[in-house]
Amino acid sequence: MKRYLTLLTIAICLIFIYQSCKPDPEEELGSIYGIVTDKATGEQVKSANVQLRPTGETSLTGNDGRYEFLDLKNGNYSITVSKTGYTDLVDDYVITVDGSKAMRRDVQIEKLPAELRVMDGEGNDITELDFGSMHDDNARMFNIFNNGTTALEYEIIKTASWIKSINPQQGSLNPGT
Repeated sequence: MKRYLTLLTIAICLIFIYQSCKPDPEEELGSIYGIVTDKATGEQVKSANVQLRPTGETSLTGNDGRYEFLDLKNGNYSITVSKTGYTDLVDDYVITVDGSKAMRRDVQIEKLPAELRVMDGEGNDITELDFGSMHDDNARMFNIFNNGTTALEYEIIKTASWIKSINPQQGSLNPGT
């Protein structure tokens, strides 16, 4: 009986040693994907740069606004999104990758507004047209520029009865014009 107990003890020890020497099973890798859309229109934003934090990996959105990060180790991640003409997005939402699951994170980014610049005839920035006190001074020329990245719609409103005409009174300026 003693001999059987000794053999059983040795067998159990060998099983434990064998199990402890086995390599750990490969960690399952997950993924993160999503769609980047324009906040105002809801349209997908193509060619936006999506960066995964903390790894620094980047992905460029396709025509459908979709991005994807594959083969991610378990852990917590977040993303940042940038695109010319849009405000950079630093998304602090924590995306937890656990196992081989695919985690979805859709985000919206905002277009930068048009940037109005008004200049007088000499090229100086102005905020108002000063006609001064001279009675013969009855005309002023000014230029409107769009320094932004989106189209600028403008309208010049005549508020004084002595102004005879404004030409053109309204219109649209493309970026950089």
